[in-house]
Amino acid sequence: MIAEMIGVPEPSPDDSFVELGGDSLTALQVAIVAEERWGAEVDVQEIVVAGTVREIHERLLASIRSAAPQNT
Repeated sequence: MIAEMIGVPEPSPDDSFVELGGDSLTALQVAIVAEERWGAEVDVQEIVVAGTVREIHERLLASIRSAAPQNT
């Protein structure tokens, strides 16, 4: 998904979001798409500060997991 937003076909997990061309507008788009697709709620600032594609992915996964219903 991040690749779609930035326009980079296959970013490395260790690539910097900002160095790939990501900015606050792109981060907003990532946050909106993540919420629409998976119910992930991630602050735009968290995406920009996260740094790498891997870190953004981990934050999105953590948000998805916390939003998922727990089996008790």
